[in-house]
Amino acid sequence: MMANGTVGKVTAKPRGLQLQVAFPDGERRLVVPRGTPIVEITPGEHGATPPM
Repeated sequence: MMANGTVGKVTAKPRGLQLQVAFPDGERRLVVPRGTPIVEITPGEHGATPPM
């Protein structure tokens, strides 16, 4: 699942991390199981991609 929201408070719980996430239409609390990969997309440098 992919969600575009802003993560606020993060709390450690027995089942994983509980994230408080703000969406345009409200807020939700989500539990992310331990070991789940979390990815952040950031801008890269132009030279980091080899020419095709």
